[in-house]
Amino acid sequence: NLIEIVPINFIGKESIYERIEKLRKKYILICFVSPFELDVEYPQFMLDRIIDGTCAEEIQDIMEIEKTYIKMEETLDRQLKNVDGKIVLKDIKKFNSTVMEALKITLSTNILIGITFHIACMIDRLKDKVIIDEIEGKKEYIQDNFNLYRIIKNACASLNTKYSIIISDDEICCLMKFFNPKA
Repeated sequence: NLIEIVPINFIGKESIYERIEKLRKKYILICFVSPFELDVEYPQFMLDRIIDGTCAEEIQDIMEIEKTYIKMEETLDRQLKNVDGKIVLKDIKKFNSTVMEALKITLSTNILIGITFHIACMIDRLKDKVIIDEIEGKKEYIQDNFNLYRIIKNACASLNTKYSIIISDDEICCLMKFFNPKA
């Protein structure tokens, strides 16, 4: 009931990209299946991989993550007092995908849930001007994991701007642990 498969005709007056844009306004798009390589920011799967079943697990993983996000929306709406749960969830999904893409990693649904709740509560808390305690060994941790720090700090920039907050290096270090729990 949460996910719908929407066929798109490649032939017609509108370009395929105009049709995709209309769909993007109506739906949350999660992936494309096509005989052609499309210039879109979503995961794409070629028809031959669909037919031989080699991408079924990948598509199922994408659907499970999306179902989890949909269920989280309701919880965030009840939990947060300074930001809209639906809006912040959309921004956090973008943050998560930006960081995972930059790091060339895929995180488990469980870790994505943790990151999403953490960021949502962090934004809500920062809107109230409540900051966390300073992280011990922060400078060394950042130096030892500078690429991860840089990627997360850059991804935080849009959250800082949109929510008029400042995500500190202490907060960034907390986020770094989600994306690299071994560090």
